[in-house]
Amino acid sequence: MSTAAELDAAVVSAVEAQRGWGSTPVKDRVQVLFRMKALMEAQVDRLAATIMEENGKTREEALGSILRAVEYVEFASSLPQLVSGGALEVSPGVECRTSQYPLGVVAGITTFNFPLMVPLWMIPTALACGNAFVLKPSEQTPLSALELTRLLDEAGLPPGVFSVVNGDREV
Repeated sequence: MSTAAELDAAVVSAVEAQRGWGSTPVKDRVQVLFRMKALMEAQVDRLAATIMEENGKTREEALGSILRAVEYVEFASSLPQLVSGGALEVSPGVECRTSQYPLGVVAGITTFNFPLMVPLWMIPTALACGNAFVLKPSEQTPLSALELTRLLDEAGLPPGVFSVVNGDREV
C-alpha cells in the first residue's frame, strides 16, 4: 500500500519526467507504444495468467480484454497523424491554426473488473500526447498494474513518466 508521501513523490517525479517526455517528438514517443504492443502480443499468456489469478476471469475473458487493450495501444501509436496540428483558411485572408500541447501529469483511477484494458483506455493516449501518467489501480487487482509498469519499462519509457500508486480510497 502506498502512503500519501509516496503518492506525492510519484507526482513530483512525474512532473520532472514529463518536461523531457513532453518535448520529445511525438514520432519518438509512439515508438515506445509500438514496442509495448509487440511485448503485449508476445507475452499474452503471461498477461492472461495474471488477470486470471487476480481477477478470477476465465482464459477466454482474459484474452479478450488483452486483445482489446492491444488495440488501444495500437490506436495511440497512430497519434502523430492526429495531433500534428494544421491550418485552415476559414475565410479569405483568415487562417486558423491548431497546435497540440501536453497537459502535464495525468492521473487515472481504475476499477477491478478489467484491470489491464481500462487503464489502457487512458495511458497510451496520454503518453503519446506527451503527458506523464500516475495510475491508481483497484486495490483488488494490483498485479496487472505492475505488469503495465514492467511492459512500459521494457518498451523504453523513461523513468518517472509512468508510475503506479497502490492503496485503498485514502490514496
